[in-house]
Amino acid sequence: MRKQFVTGLIVFTAALAGAGIGEHLFHPSLVNAQGAPAPKEVRAEKFLLVNPAGTELGELSVDSDGRPNLKLFGTDGRVIWAARGATIRPLSER
Repeated sequence: MRKQFVTGLIVFTAALAGAGIGEHLFHPSLVNAQGAPAPKEVRAEKFLLVNPAGTELGELSVDSDGRPNLKLFGTDGRVIWAARGATIRPLSER
């Protein structure tokens, strides 16, 4: 009976030691999702502002004539404020 207890204790201790050593030997490398720096510039033809539910609340865009547009929407999707600018021209053409 005592021999079985000692054998069991040795097996249990060896299992704990093996698990500890194995964790250090085969530990996967950690991945840091924040490793890449943020871009300094973002380009798009349209930017949408959405709430956490995905409802569009704002839009910044350029129309087919090259004019900037800014629209704000209510939670029901209707335009509640809008502005349309003049055609965008390079400073060299002004």
